[in-house]
Amino acid sequence: MADEITLSALARTNLTALQQTATSVAARQRALATGKRVNQALDGPVAYFSSTSLVAKASDLASARDQVNQGVSAINAAVAGAAGIDKLLDRIKGVAVSALANSDPTARGEAAAQINALRQQIDLLAADTSYNGVNLLSANGSTLSVPYQGSGTAGLTVAPQDLGSTGLGVAAAATNGTGITDANEAVAANALNTLIAEVDSAKAQVASVQASLGSNISILTARAEYNEDLSSVALEGAATISTADVNQEAVGLIALQTRQQLATTAHAISQRGEGSVLALF
Repeated sequence: MADEITLSALARTNLTALQQTATSVAARQRALATGKRVNQALDGPVAYFSSTSLVAKASDLASARDQVNQGVSAINAAVAGAAGIDKLLDRIKGVAVSALANSDPTARGEAAAQINALRQQIDLLAADTSYNGVNLLSANGSTLSVPYQGSGTAGLTVAPQDLGSTGLGVAAAATNGTGITDANEAVAANALNTLIAEVDSAKAQVASVQASLGSNISILTARAEYNEDLSSVALEGAATISTADVNQEAVGLIALQTRQQLATTAHAISQRGEGSVLALF
């Protein structure tokens, strides 16, 4: 049977105090190493879980901000596409105005061909204006949905607008001796004036779409900035709860180490005292 080791009440008290001091020393050292006074639930359950929750909230807001910024990029792509379409409309109008001043059949035929080529470019540009699979300028485009603070939250929805030639109401120019190529000058001039009016109406439609897109960009930009600010606030809150005061922790560590040394010395002295008493028997 193994010999049992019996400790006196004083020895038990000293050892318990040493263990508690060692635990406190380890906590102070951990705080100095990480810069946090709360590193685990044992350091303070309320502070630890509050800090963890705030950090998670900040991460969610950062992800939501990135998603909102992607929405801004998709709308910016549409704005660029609309600007390109507007320039093509200006070009069509310029060709039509020039054709009004030149009644030569050959020149009118060339004008009709140019107008139709530009009209086709409008259709191609509208179809090509896509960002990350989202097209806001095509008849076959897709709706853009941007949640403000992550999936399942309220957000902004932007429906596609048809800025193709058909959607804009710009008809093709006839090249078969009718319309702007008609031998009858009055008929041809009327067709050209009708085309110019269609282009003016189309430009007004494009301007309206651009204004709407610009408004949506402003909304999403404000939301992205808000998410970033709120994320920073959450991180600051988490830091306030968990960040250690380095000077305070250092002073506390020195005090604990001094206490530890004194307790160790006191325990050794008490053990020697007990040994001297036992030697008398």
